[in-house]
Amino acid sequence: VVMNLTAVSGTQDTFLSVAPPNSSDACPSGASGFSNLNVRAGTTRPNRVIVPLGPNHDVCVYNLQGSINFILDVNGWFGTGGEAALGADFYAIAPTRVCDTRSATGLGTSTECSGTPLGTAQSLTVGVAGVDGLPGPGGSSPPVAVIANVTAVSGTASTFLTAYPADRALPLASDLNPDAGQVIPNLVVVQLATTGSHPGAFDLYNLQGTINALVDVQGWFQ
Repeated sequence: VVMNLTAVSGTQDTFLSVAPPNSSDACPSGASGFSNLNVRAGTTRPNRVIVPLGPNHDVCVYNLQGSINFILDVNGWFGTGGEAALGADFYAIAPTRVCDTRSATGLGTSTECSGTPLGTAQSLTVGVAGVDGLPGPGGSSPPVAVIANVTAVSGTASTFLTAYPADRALPLASDLNPDAGQVIPNLVVVQLATTGSHPGAFDLYNLQGTINALVDVQGWFQ
C-alpha cells in the first residue's frame, strides 16, 4: 500500500518505521534498522510510505523512544499482477510545476494558481490533466491519478493541507502539517476527478490561516 504516515506530538525526538508483520502475523522484534519518519519532540510531521502488507493485510509501526501518536492515511495499493482487473500504469516525467499560488510578479513564471493563496477552511482546485503536456481529461485513457510534490510556504498559522479528488467530499486525512512560517514539502499520491465541473483536477484544502502552496507533478497513472 501507499500511505501517508503522520507523527503527532511525541514526548521525545524519535523515528518511526513501517514494516509488514511476518508469516505468523507478528511484528518484527528488536530495534528497526531503518526509518520512514524522523520527528522532533512535540511536533507533527508526515511522510509518504510504500510498504508490503502482512498476512492479514496489516502493517507494523515501530517507535524508537518516548510516547507518540501516529496517523495512517491510505492512498492506494499495488496488485500482484494476477488480478482479474488490473490497475493503472505509471508514467514518470521530469518534475513539472502546475501550481504556484504565490504572485507571479518577481518569479518569472506563472501557473494556473498564481496569486491565489489558500485561506482558512478553503479548497483550491488544481487542474492537472491537459496541463503542460500531460494527457487531457477526455479520450479513452485520461490520467486517473498523479504523484506530485506539494510544498507549503510560509503560512500565517499552524495548519494542515489535504489533497483529494475534485469530485469528492473532503476526506478525514492530511498530507502536510506545516507550522506557521514554515516551508515544508511532502510527496502526495492523489486521484483526479472523473466527473463534475473539473475533470482531471484535484482540490487542495487548508485548515486555517493563509498559506501558499506549490504543486510539482512527477508522473501520472493512466
